[in-house]
Amino acid sequence: ARLLRPDERRPRRRVTTMETQRATLKLFAAAPCEATSKEYTLFFHRTIQEGGLRETFIDVTDYSHVPDGPGVMLICHEAHYSMDRAAGRLGLKCATKRGATGDAAARIRRVLQKTLSAAAAMESHEALSGKIHFSTDTLLFSIEDRLVAPSTAETFQVVAPVLAEVIGSVWGVPPVLA
Repeated sequence: ARLLRPDERRPRRRVTTMETQRATLKLFAAAPCEATSKEYTLFFHRTIQEGGLRETFIDVTDYSHVPDGPGVMLICHEAHYSMDRAAGRLGLKCATKRGATGDAAARIRRVLQKTLSAAAAMESHEALSGKIHFSTDTLLFSIEDRLVAPSTAETFQVVAPVLAEVIGSVWGVPPVLA
């Protein structure tokens, strides 16, 4: 093996905002929510045992002791699921981290599908026995990759039309993006 001088290195193709693997979506819990951290932990462990989601499962961890933190998390190969309490609002957050292909719309549809599937599983599972329901009138979408998607107006202008198209096609009405 030989080391390449800086002028001999091939330029790496830069990943664009729309090609990121790290998309997140949070569905907020509808009040009142009577489920506890222990019940979320039980649900996530049962999900692993029963194969309740189409994922390669790794572990369950409890960060409920962290104020406004991620709460109970289900760690998977392609995504993390958590009962997130950021900004004091409980919700199911799905954070994808690898495995996405296709254009930006396909990547957004993927995180939306994963989040909605997990929410439906939680609402109907016996471990939570109807103690949690999710509201679909407000979503929080973000790209957790500041290198390729800095939190700027320019990034919002690039992502907003694609996000609006995907959300509008699923809900049947155009969303209000802010």
